[in-house]
Amino acid sequence: VSASLQPEPIYEALAHQEGIHLPGAEAREHISRTLVVSVMRDLHIPLGASIEDALRMCKDNDLNAVPVTKSTRVVGILNTGKLKRAASAGAVTVAELASDGVPELLHLHPDQPLSLALEQMGAAGVDALPVVSRESARGYLGTATLTDVLQAYGIERIGVGHE
Repeated sequence: VSASLQPEPIYEALAHQEGIHLPGAEAREHISRTLVVSVMRDLHIPLGASIEDALRMCKDNDLNAVPVTKSTRVVGILNTGKLKRAASAGAVTVAELASDGVPELLHLHPDQPLSLALEQMGAAGVDALPVVSRESARGYLGTATLTDVLQAYGIERIGVGHE
């Protein structure tokens, strides 16, 4: 009876009166079904690249971290702080920083929800994570960035600066 008299839930109606427009059930369901594969892109730095190239890639893509790959394998994630410290200490290549022995590399799989990507990025304090194959835990498929995940949610990331 109440649904026929008031089709919009009371809390949504009150929120609208206050100028707050929250996503409806249909939009929330669509967001929960959106997968990492929909935002991943080819964005990584090869192990043999220069530290300058890695820093430039981070700056050009507004990232504070970048996955490092050797051939088709992910070997690590480097943040801009570590890259800058290494550059000032005289290191020249990414290979001098990354190691193939990273025990538990943070990563995502293409079939995981974007909410998990946000959760893992937040917990690790990075804004880019490698997407790897389920068959090969280090098999690089792409990179999911915070900016791309937020855009999938309809949120624009403005005025971000990384140190």
